[in-house]
Amino acid sequence: MFGYLFIMALPVIHIWKKAPFLRLLIPFMAGIVLQWHLQIGLIIYWFAITISVFSLLAFFFISFFKKYKLSVLNGIFIALLFVSIGALLASFKDIRHDENWFGKNYKGEEPLLVTLLENPVEKTKSFKANASVDYLIKNDS
Repeated sequence: MFGYLFIMALPVIHIWKKAPFLRLLIPFMAGIVLQWHLQIGLIIYWFAITISVFSLLAFFFISFFKKYKLSVLNGIFIALLFVSIGALLASFKDIRHDENWFGKNYKGEEPLLVTLLENPVEKTKSFKANASVDYLIKNDS
């Protein structure tokens, strides 16, 4: 019984008290994973950023008591902002959305001119090598 009371008397220190950047990093990573797997339209993220920024700006013009009372809502808008930024960053850096990416025009029959980036490594019944695609040859050009 005494041990239980002693444990209950110890203060609980959450990990984000020691590392507050985790409060922003976790929603940012969630936005990256969300966009990578679900491919949601970018207009939704731009709308979420607009709503978050206007809500955060409006938060500066309310009284101190209401700021304290609505602090959870403020945190939700900050998290929504970082989720949206992470999702937009993942979408803009995704090679599949680039118009010059060979995968948009490659059908499987056309020859490719590639450059090996490393020497081939022998695996079981195969070889592995990293290569970059230089040209997609279509109609002799």
